[in-house]
Amino acid sequence: MRRYPLFWLSLAAALCSVAAFYRLLAPEVARTRRSELAFRAGLEHLRSLAHLPETREKLADKEFQTACRLAPNRDRMLRRITAACLAEHFYNQALYYAEKRLALDQSYEWVMYCGHLAYLAGDVEKCTKYYEQAIDMRPRDWTPYNALGYFYADLGIKLDRAEELLTTALALEEESRPPEPISFLLRSFGAETRVNRAMILDSLAWLHYRQKRLDQAWREISEAYRILPYDPTISYHYDEIKRACAPAHRSA
Repeated sequence: MRRYPLFWLSLAAALCSVAAFYRLLAPEVARTRRSELAFRAGLEHLRSLAHLPETREKLADKEFQTACRLAPNRDRMLRRITAACLAEHFYNQALYYAEKRLALDQSYEWVMYCGHLAYLAGDVEKCTKYYEQAIDMRPRDWTPYNALGYFYADLGIKLDRAEELLTTALALEEESRPPEPISFLLRSFGAETRVNRAMILDSLAWLHYRQKRLDQAWREISEAYRILPYDPTISYHYDEIKRACAPAHRSA
């Protein structure tokens, strides 16, 4: 040590710096770890088969609240919890945490996501609220019109409003297409527009099926099925409408 005093002094200073840095960082590391453990515990409660779903939801919520409180990045934690609840089919709980995240970021995409979760949860009031909000944010986008119109048609409620929404969606989708010469060159875009049209036609067909307008429903679902024959929702609607139309065709 006598021969290299500067080396040993530098080493001691470096060790003191590391120790000081660790003392500052240790609480934050421990907090992050506790947040992660709480998230994992909540996820295990959701997946557990030892309790009824209501009990599992309450136990998980307690852990998730702790995870949010301790998380260094609350936005990311809310996203993770929402995705976990959705994956385990706890739609009301997924919507609850999605709304908490929406308070941090009022983006169009997250408003639409909340509308979708409300649809899965069967919450008519919130589904209407979020999709109408999305329509106000982007009035030229056909997507929220189609989503809300299909939601009403699927539940068999507000069918007149559903028809208005879906007719508007179809008109907006047609307006968004490029001219024919350009769409011929942009083949990928053309394929996308056909898929969009199929989705709206499927919604319209399901609405007209609910309204007992079977001939119109059959024309619409047949076109949608030609475009997307492997889509499970369109295939289901195709079979149901075909079955409903069969007696009429037989009597004719």
